[in-house]
Amino acid sequence: MKFADARQLVQIKAPVMSRRRRVLANAYNVEEYRNAARRVLPAGIFDYLDGGSEDEVTLRRNRAVFDGWGLMPSWGPVSGPDTGTSLLGQQCSLPLTLTPTGATRLFHPEGELAVAKAALKAGVPYSLAGLSTVSMESVAEHYPDLDRWFNFGLSADAGARDAKLERCAAAGYRTLIVGVDTRALGSRERDLHNGFTAPPALTLSTLVDIATRPLVDRFS
Repeated sequence: MKFADARQLVQIKAPVMSRRRRVLANAYNVEEYRNAARRVLPAGIFDYLDGGSEDEVTLRRNRAVFDGWGLMPSWGPVSGPDTGTSLLGQQCSLPLTLTPTGATRLFHPEGELAVAKAALKAGVPYSLAGLSTVSMESVAEHYPDLDRWFNFGLSADAGARDAKLERCAAAGYRTLIVGVDTRALGSRERDLHNGFTAPPALTLSTLVDIATRPLVDRFS
């Protein structure tokens, strides 16, 4: 084989200067994205995002159940497959939603706006957390065409509850997810070790970990 012929078979990619783009370009599945997050996030922030309560038995069971699902091969056309479906009367491109996660700015400087942008691009609903770092009105203003859901936590304060419902309606949130997980909080042992409590009880090692991995550097 001549050198000119061999050269056509070898693709030399230009170097990617952005760390974020390099990480994303080399992640091909959920576990690789998870491992990438572990490398760039401070340990306490990663554990808050990744962890569950107590022995995390429910977390492992949920993953095991999801892993138990499979795709049934069938004969048919393979060009232009359609994964679209209807969720609660609204068309979406995939049978899934992006579910609520509080304090998203811990993981990305744009916080919930970045997740909303991704959901709109993917054509799926996004549920905003009650403990979001961006207001529901801001998400609606930035992405008016997004199918917006809201994670509504029940409150004993009827006035506060009604006011929140009025805000949801005014901002065009179509669906409410009624959450009961905050009525009695589980013992998130990873957070306890890292000092991610209310109020925070950060250790010296946690502060050093955060200081050496500032948010601006993680996405440059």
